[in-house]
Amino acid sequence: RTLSQLLRHALAKRSTKTASQARIGLAESDIVGRDYRRALRRLSEVTERSSVPEQAAHALYLRGDVLSRLGRADESMASYEAAIARYPTTVYAAESALAAARIAYSSRQFDRAMRNVTWLQDADALDTSTAAIITEDGAIKAGHRSAQTRHSEAAWIASRIARRRDASTAEVQWLSRVEQIGPFGPAASYWMARAARLSGRDLDAQAYKHQLLDTAPLDFYAFASMDLLCPNPSDCEGASSGSVNQR
Repeated sequence: RTLSQLLRHALAKRSTKTASQARIGLAESDIVGRDYRRALRRLSEVTERSSVPEQAAHALYLRGDVLSRLGRADESMASYEAAIARYPTTVYAAESALAAARIAYSSRQFDRAMRNVTWLQDADALDTSTAAIITEDGAIKAGHRSAQTRHSEAAWIASRIARRRDASTAEVQWLSRVEQIGPFGPAASYWMARAARLSGRDLDAQAYKHQLLDTAPLDFYAFASMDLLCPNPSDCEGASSGSVNQR
């Protein structure tokens, strides 16, 4: 290629990138204004034309958001999962995984929800990347949502699924990787203890209980673990006071 051809190509590529970013901005305004049909049209243009992974992933994420607002849950999850499959290293892939997990959980598609939270746990999410989120009241919020924050929300979903399914092995394996000091650590410890108890592993159940009592003795789940593992309160008095006094 000649220098002039290379320059024209670079300018055309830059123009396409700028136009796609503008369409995304207009689509966000359409969503806020509840003009969902026009938003979908603009987002389709971005996914068809943009060669920038972050833009295309953002468009698929927003498309999933619009479809969920329209009550088209399966199409919404498909859009989110397309962002994950095509652009796995982008911040909107991580946001899409969390959104898809939420919808799958609400739709009682628990295996699908767990696939998405598992993907999120394994993904190399970018802690400092900025994601613009449109809230239910129409506000557009942009800020730093860390991987730990996403994982905490995913842990809540996993713990709820575990509660509904009496903590199957898949959920317990995922919960065991949750940061125990984080906001969802106590819930994770409780559900691992419950799963161990249900499978007859009483020693493991007691170990999870003591871990919970040591890290969060006043948390709701600490008391719940006592009820679960010590149906006779007098059997638990020594264990609970010992664990708390060790802190």
